[in-house]
This record gives sequence, structure tokens and C-alpha cells, in this order.
Amino acid sequence: MSAPHSDNPVAGTSADDVQTVRRPLPLRPLCRTCGSENLARDAAARWDIAIQDWTITGLFDSTSCDDCGAESDDLAQWAPLQPGIGARVRILERPRVGGDRFRNREGTIVRTHFAGFYVRLDMTSRERTQKTELVETSHLEVLAPPYSCAG
Repeated sequence: MSAPHSDNPVAGTSADDVQTVRRPLPLRPLCRTCGSENLARDAAARWDIAIQDWTITGLFDSTSCDDCGAESDDLAQWAPLQPGIGARVRILERPRVGGDRFRNREGTIVRTHFAGFYVRLDMTSRERTQKTELVETSHLEVLAPPYSCAG
């Protein structure tokens, strides 16, 4: 089995840490030189007889950018994934009189607005209709990037 690579700021988090520390996920690596997401790292793979497939056994330190050609051991600058249409999100607590009834609710971004994003909330067992809530960007936590058919 391969160990998590060390340049990912959340890699190697133990199960105990997950319960006590809120991890800022997901993240994306960006090139420190040009800002591109097109980064690559070399790795070593070995044939695993037991599972009959190649297994990554080592990840090399150097990172290279496919766009500008920069190469370095610390080229990746980690940034939080920004919300966009189709992204899975959680609504963080907002300042509301009487509390925020949608705090910690999850859903999918369906439309942009100058003040934030419209989030189609996952229905609870007690709801009979689909709810959509306008949420300011600063009160959203991205759980997963938008679904893509490419690839």
C-alpha cells in the first residue's frame, strides 16, 4: 500500500483527527508561477500479483506545470475549491434572528446571483416540496466539485 503524499495538506489525517478537526475540503493545487491547475508529479508503480493490477508505490517530490514548464518540489499552492453551478455544498451558519434554519443543510448549486448562489437543498423526510435557498458565497462550504461528463 502506498502512503499519502506529503504535499497535500490534508493527507495522512487519522480517523481520530477527522472527528475533532474540520478539514477544509476539497482543495485544488495551483501552480505558484502561473496559477494553472495543470500540474503533474512522477510516480513509481509496481505490479501487484495479489490484485493483478499496478499499484503506486512511490510518489516523487518534484511537481511540474504543463502550461508554463515550471518545476519545483513546492510548486503546488493549495487553494480551496470555489463554488460553481453543479457543486455540492453545505450551508454554514448565517447571522439570522432566531437562528438559521438551513444551517448545515446540504444541496447542489443550481444558479448564480449577484449576491451568491441558489442552492437546491436535499429534501428531508418531512418535506413535501423541493426548497431552493439564496446563500452568500462566504456562507457556503464546497463538499464536491461540479459533476463533469468529461473524462
